Amino acid sequence: MITLIGVGHVFAISENVRSVIHQRRPQVVCLELDPARYHALVHKERSGEVPIQYKLLAMFQERLAGKFGTEVGGEMLAAASAAQEVGAKVALIDMDAAMVFARLWKRMSMKERVHLLGGALVGLFLSKKTVERELDKYENNADAYIESMGDGFQSIKEVLIDDRNGYMADRLV
Repeated sequence: MITLIGVGHVFAISENVRSVIHQRRPQVVCLELDPARYHALVHKERSGEVPIQYKLLAMFQERLAGKFGTEVGGEMLAAASAAQEVGAKVALIDMDAAMVFARLWKRMSMKERVHLLGGALVGLFLSKKTVERELDKYENNADAYIESMGDGFQSIKEVLIDDRNGYMADRLV
């Protein structure tokens, strides 16, 4: 049996993740991480030379995590820890982040790049209430929300969501 738990790298869902793993006692816990990102989370390391868009995403995630009283990737660390506690293997099933960002940047139009960088900068100043409103929209109809991303950010939706989800799904079987 496969149990999927939605992740939010900046939200306080670690206890829920731990609870599900302890209840289900799986043989394998798959994490939406690649080895380099897992290593960086475990060892609290920051990469040296990373693209500006990656740095902006990290800043955005750290700021949001602070607003929600949690730590970026806390749910991933909790899942890995709970897996160890129940004797499960940990599988890192995501694509290499550096390759994903390189492919994304290459595929994006100039308009998408400008919107992404502008949106990331604006995102640094979003209120917790604004983020919660967006979360509510997502929770009310996740499929429609994700599809609407394609309206202004088709490359982002394809590379960061569609391609990665397909890759990770293939790794599950």
